[in-house]
Amino acid sequence: MPQPNGSTVARSWLVLAFFVKAIRHGSPAFYDRIPIFPGADQHWGGSVLIDWLLTGRRWIWGYVGVFACSMGMGCLSLYYPLPVDTKAFTLIALCVIVLFNMFPIVVFSIAGIRRLPPSVANIDSCKRVRFLVIIAAYNESGVIHNSITSILGQQSVLSDRKLVVAFNGTDDTGAIATRLGAEVITTPKPRCGKTQAISYAMAQIVPDPERYVVILDADNLTNPDFLDQLARVASTGVLAIQGNHRVLLANSNWVSRGLAAGYAASSRLFNPGRARLLESALLCGTGFAVREDVFRNLWPKIRTQTEDIELNALLSLEYGSGTQWVQEAQFFDEKPDSIRVAIRQRVRWMVGHMRCFSLYTLPLLKYGAKNRDLRAIELAAYYTVPWTILLAALWLTVVFPASLFDGLPIGGMSQQLSLSVSGLIGVYIVGMPFAGQMLSSDAVRMPPSVVICALRDAFSSSLFALLVWPLAIMLATLMLARDDWIFHTPHKALKASK
Repeated sequence: MPQPNGSTVARSWLVLAFFVKAIRHGSPAFYDRIPIFPGADQHWGGSVLIDWLLTGRRWIWGYVGVFACSMGMGCLSLYYPLPVDTKAFTLIALCVIVLFNMFPIVVFSIAGIRRLPPSVANIDSCKRVRFLVIIAAYNESGVIHNSITSILGQQSVLSDRKLVVAFNGTDDTGAIATRLGAEVITTPKPRCGKTQAISYAMAQIVPDPERYVVILDADNLTNPDFLDQLARVASTGVLAIQGNHRVLLANSNWVSRGLAAGYAASSRLFNPGRARLLESALLCGTGFAVREDVFRNLWPKIRTQTEDIELNALLSLEYGSGTQWVQEAQFFDEKPDSIRVAIRQRVRWMVGHMRCFSLYTLPLLKYGAKNRDLRAIELAAYYTVPWTILLAALWLTVVFPASLFDGLPIGGMSQQLSLSVSGLIGVYIVGMPFAGQMLSSDAVRMPPSVVICALRDAFSSSLFALLVWPLAIMLATLMLARDDWIFHTPHKALKASK
C-alpha cells in the first residue's frame, strides 16, 4: 500500500474544518451553496433521484451503490493512495463518535438503571389541570381512531381536556375524527406538514395561558391515566413534560422487533438517566406537553423538519428550561416494519437534526458558558450526533474496505487494538437494547426464553442500525437544502401489546 504523506494526514482534518465552518455559519442556507448538497430546485436532480430511490423496493439499489463504491475504494487503494490517511481518519472518527455519541448515551443509561421516583401530585382538588390535546394528521383514516378514542376515554380525575385534530390531508380522516367526537381544524393547504398544521390550528383556538398543549401523532395510543399522570407534574408549574415513549409493533419481523429493542433502551435508560443527571429529558416528537403561553411563543419559531429536537434548544435558550420526564405517563407509538419506510423516516430526522446543528450549536455553547449551564452545553453536543453517524458511515464505506483489500488491521490500527475497539463497539450496540428490554420488566427473575428473545431483538436492533443508518445519513446530506416535510410515514391500525 502507498505510504501516506503529510498532505494525506492534513486532509483527514478537513472533516473537522467542515464542522467548524457549519457551526460558525449558523444557518441552513450554508448547505444550499455547497454543490454536493443539492436542493429540490437545483439542476443536479439529486432530490428527484432520492425520491425515486425511496419508492417501493428501489432502496435496494442504494445498498448496491454503496457496496459498489466501497469495493471500488478498496480496489483503488491497492494502486493509488486514498485522499485521507486511514489511520488518522480512524482516530479522528473514533474520538468524535465516542465523545459526542457513545459516551453520553452510556453515562445517561447507567444513571437510568435505578428507576426514577414516581411523580407526586400537588393539585388543588377544586382546580384540575387543563390540557389542549392536538393531533396532527395527514391521511390517517386507518389509524386516527386510535388516538382519538384513547384520549376521549381518559380516566380524568386530575385533568380536563379539549381535543383538536389538525388535519392537513386529502382523505376522509377529518370526517372520521368528527364522527368520533373530536373538533377538526382543516388547513387551507393540504400536505403542509405537522408544524404548519399545528400552527394553523393554534391560530383558530382561543388562548389559555394556564393550559398545557399536548402533542400526539395520529397513530398513538395512550394509557387511560396518561393525562392524569401529566397533570401530576404540570401542577408543579414546569414548562415542558415528556411522556414515556412505548412501541406499537406493526409486525413481528426483525425490523419491528429491533426498533422496539432500541426504543426500550431510550425510554427505560437514556431519557430517565438524562432526567436524573441534567434534570431534563429530550422531547420525542409526540406524547409531550408544553405550557400554552410558552408553546405559542416557541412554535412559530420552528424552522426545521424536527420540531421536537428544535424545541429542546428553544426551551433552553429562551426560558432556561429543560423537559420533565414522566415515566408513568405511557403512550404507544407505531414504528416502521420495513427497511424502506425506516430509511425515509430517518432521512427526514437527520435533515432536521443537521439543520438544528447549524442553527443552535453555537448559541447553546455561548449560553451554556455564560450561564454555567451544563444542560445547554450537553444539548449542543447532542446536535452533533448526525455528523458522528456520517463519520461512522464514511468509515464503514471507505476505510473499512480499503483495510480489507490491503490485508491490514481495521483502520490501520494494530491488530490487538482493532479487535479491542471492535469488541467494545459490538458490546455497545448489542448491550444497550438488550439492557433496555431486560430492565423494562419489573420481574426479578426471567425465564430463559424471555432472555433469549431479548438477546435476539438486541441483535436485530444492531443489524437495523448497520443497514439503515449509513444509507439514511448519506441520503440526508444530499437533501439538506430541502425545507419541506420531505416524507410522510404511513401507519397501520394497531393495538397496544399487553
